[in-house]
Amino acid sequence: MWWVVLIRGILMAAFGVFMVVWPKPVLIAFVWLFGIYAILDGITSFVHVWRTRSHIGMGVGLGIVSLLAGIIALVWPGATAVVVLFIVAAWILLLGLIQVAAGVSVRTVPGSGWGWFVASGALSMILGFFLFAAPGSGIIAILTFVGAITIASGIALIISAFYARKFAKQIS
Repeated sequence: MWWVVLIRGILMAAFGVFMVVWPKPVLIAFVWLFGIYAILDGITSFVHVWRTRSHIGMGVGLGIVSLLAGIIALVWPGATAVVVLFIVAAWILLLGLIQVAAGVSVRTVPGSGWGWFVASGALSMILGFFLFAAPGSGIIAILTFVGAITIASGIALIISAFYARKFAKQIS
């Protein structure tokens, strides 16, 4: 079934092209899909509580949080995207700080490659600062980067499909 891999590769590459060519509409679509999902998740939490009459506090709490998250995403999609970006930026910044600390902590160990840890951490911290300083550009840059990786992965799947077809012909 090499053609299934081919279709996946084509779809993946096409999606990557959309991300690179039209990053803002793709971002808004992601936020809208999340908002719709969160609202549906909230509704299903309420239905579950109503039908089972168990874990009422937790189920109602989950339902309220999901509904609010979904409504916020749909009403303020731009702000939602920026909040998510800030969470990612903080994560990248902290990850970089920990990588630098880890590298420095093993600098006396021969062959530890401590400099690579420090370099990786420093680059992560630079990216984190960039995302905080320029969130709009940061979102577009991340989507463009992910889109480019998605295109490359799709092309790799397409090539793999043709190799799979060739292999299938050889063994039959």
